Amino acid sequence: MRSFAISDIHGCANTFEAMLNNVIQLKKEDELYLLGDYIDRGPRSKEVIDIILDLQGKGYSVHTLKGNHEEICLRSLDSADIFKSWLINGGDATLTSFSAVEPRQIPPKYIAFMEGLDYYKELEHFILVHAGINFNVPNPFTDKQSMLWTRNFKVEGNKVVVHGHTPMVRGEIEDSILNVAEDKKIDIDNGCAYTSRGPDFGCLCCLQLDNLHLFFQENID
Repeated sequence: MRSFAISDIHGCANTFEAMLNNVIQLKKEDELYLLGDYIDRGPRSKEVIDIILDLQGKGYSVHTLKGNHEEICLRSLDSADIFKSWLINGGDATLTSFSAVEPRQIPPKYIAFMEGLDYYKELEHFILVHAGINFNVPNPFTDKQSMLWTRNFKVEGNKVVVHGHTPMVRGEIEDSILNVAEDKKIDIDNGCAYTSRGPDFGCLCCLQLDNLHLFFQENID
């Protein structure tokens, strides 16, 4: 059995499918951990969630965590101000993928999917989360805000924190593997939706947890 982690797909469904089918060749006996931000920025947010739901329906072991973009989408359901902020941060692309003009027009099963996402997953050697963990409070797993939004944190304990949220160039991601014994954290966000930032961004990154091998799939959306 193999275990994989992917973060920050951001509406890039074609790229996500290419990673699963062509690069890692996901099998039913594998474990796939998705670390949030399935929606916004890229053109196919609905399709990303459809892929996830289809895999789960077929019996694949797909574990899904919440990202800040799912959170702000959900909060925009009841707040005009948050709705405006969501649109500026890529929500317009998500609405277009659903042929919607406001979040309440997103079909209920997709809202239910986002509402049901976990904030973190703790494994034997890893803690998986979207943004990071606040180890400065007595119980770090109670600080949901940090799990969705933090960009700077120092790891305490023996487990490696694998996360996304903050786009990193490929070389920085590769260096984090080399320095993992000291830093105990790996950011696997290569800015899949940020193809305009230059050649070191714009790939979907996947980390194989059992051997710390990295896979990159160029954005094809």
